[in-house]
Amino acid sequence: MSLLLLLPSTILWGCEAEEREVAAEVDVFPQAATEVTFASLEALGSHRLDARIQTTTRIEGVPPTETVETTSLRWRDADHWQVSRRRDGVPMNEVLAWEGHAWTSTGGAALADRGDAEPYRADLSVGWDPWRRALGTAAEKLAFRPVGTESIEGRAARLYAVEPAQPDGGKGRRIERVVGRVWIDELTSVRLVGDVTLATEHRGRAQEVRLSFSVAGIGEDPGVSPPPGAP
Repeated sequence: MSLLLLLPSTILWGCEAEEREVAAEVDVFPQAATEVTFASLEALGSHRLDARIQTTTRIEGVPPTETVETTSLRWRDADHWQVSRRRDGVPMNEVLAWEGHAWTSTGGAALADRGDAEPYRADLSVGWDPWRRALGTAAEKLAFRPVGTESIEGRAARLYAVEPAQPDGGKGRRIERVVGRVWIDELTSVRLVGDVTLATEHRGRAQEVRLSFSVAGIGEDPGVSPPPGAP
């Protein structure tokens, strides 16, 4: 057989191999995003992280209930940051770190001096991720269909459509519907922007969670100010 006859099949095989490599590269980002830690978020530098979780619960024979929880993180560096949470518009708690010192507030009360900020930063490093807080274990049952590459805050980000991974026939909460999009930073694998709605059902209890979040102002002054009376 001549080399010319072999050439087309060789080219075809090479193209298919290249496509497989590209697909494998794209698939790396959703998995890497599940392994992101607070240190990855810190690596972005100064920023603002805002998240909104709207939860609607329906039980037969009972009026539906709805709660909205919002979180706002203003991060300058490890010694200067502020995080506050509200539920249905009512303040829940706030922590303000300035020069490594912490002030806290609960229920909208005045900020009180609590000393070393490190324990509060440690708490933040555990509970900062709105994705995990909103979606819980259901996050493990999601699939990510690549849509393209876009620029978020001047950074290259991979855009994915969020879908159910497969029909959910297991025990526990059953996923009824998933729809949404998420943008993942190529450099750090941090989820920069997302809007996802997840509907589940378990033993007659239907729940719909809508999560929307964004990381903005990367590299800019996040607007953290010292508390009154700070040295």
